[in-house]
Amino acid sequence: MRSDVSTHSLTPMTTDQARAMVRRYLGSFPSLNLHDPEVYIADLCSLLCGYPLWAGQQAIQTVKETIKFPATQAEIKPLLDEHVRLPKYVQDLERAAQLQIAARAMALEGPAAPPRLTYEQLRAKYDGPNGEKWGIGNADKPVPSRERSRKELIARYGKEAFDAVPDATSGNWQKLESDISRETPDPPP
Repeated sequence: MRSDVSTHSLTPMTTDQARAMVRRYLGSFPSLNLHDPEVYIADLCSLLCGYPLWAGQQAIQTVKETIKFPATQAEIKPLLDEHVRLPKYVQDLERAAQLQIAARAMALEGPAAPPRLTYEQLRAKYDGPNGEKWGIGNADKPVPSRERSRKELIARYGKEAFDAVPDATSGNWQKLESDISRETPDPPP
């Protein structure tokens, strides 16, 4: 929630605004005897241009009400600083609060998710080093059939070793389990 103090803009006034303000200020004196009026006006304008218009107006009004002679920069600057002190403080607090809110939101969100890989990047990541396909787009590798698997096993281990393996579809696997238990002696107690 923004406070009323933070609604004051801290944007510095323009040179024309400052010049008009100083001329009005000097016009409020019934008689004026300045050594060099143009230098005095230029000095006050350069001072006022560093502050917002509203702060300059308040400071000049305070000077008109409290000082009988044309004020120097040393008398006006503390008044300007006093008028902008609280709005600057509030602005700094609001900026710090916004940064803290953003930091907390980032902490709650956690790190950003990495970008999704493209199809080509996934293929490069998961394909084998010799070009063999490991998953994605593996349509060119046929699914092995029962007969193909049988031929590959005979080629790798020989016909005798293949024939020695019991056929699980015929129900002989239970016989195999019982044969194994008879062949291996029970461990001693």
